[in-house]
Amino acid sequence: MDTDTLRTASEVARRSLALYAAVAAAHGVPRDDLVEWLKEEGLWAEITPRELRFLTQTQAPEKEQIWMTWFAEAEFVLLWSIGKVQTLPPPTSRCDTDQIIAAIPLWDSTVSFFQSAALREKQVEEEAEKAYDINVEIRKAIRQGAPIPNGYDKDVVFFRHYALNWITGYCGQAWDEITPDT
Repeated sequence: MDTDTLRTASEVARRSLALYAAVAAAHGVPRDDLVEWLKEEGLWAEITPRELRFLTQTQAPEKEQIWMTWFAEAEFVLLWSIGKVQTLPPPTSRCDTDQIIAAIPLWDSTVSFFQSAALREKQVEEEAEKAYDINVEIRKAIRQGAPIPNGYDKDVVFFRHYALNWITGYCGQAWDEITPDT
């Protein structure tokens, strides 16, 4: 992929379904069932090296387990970017995981999920700029020992910025290598 090339709706939809499997596994959904579903839907190739390790380990390290649960925030952004979640609230608290669960056709065919995915190009670019600016504000406050401004949740902002950088093709980085630079 070329540097800074916006991903397609199909690419984002595929990434969102693969990521969902890892996030679901981190929340206790049986890994074997998730792997089988991904393979049945032709999505196994979408799994990143990090997700592959996580999904195939009998017992993932606690740090990795926690990290994968946080990817729900990135998942929410992916789903929003293709119209599966209607609104992207301010990054002041964790996302509504019920909206994620409702948007994903887990155990079902993914055909209609792909057919109805439409990338919100202009809004994605606007949100990517906002996420960058908010991340700059947060990092500046932390460096100065000041409170994080506007009630932002630094972890939510990090994972949103991560997902938006991937969608916008920031520096051509693969999912596992994304850097939410400021």
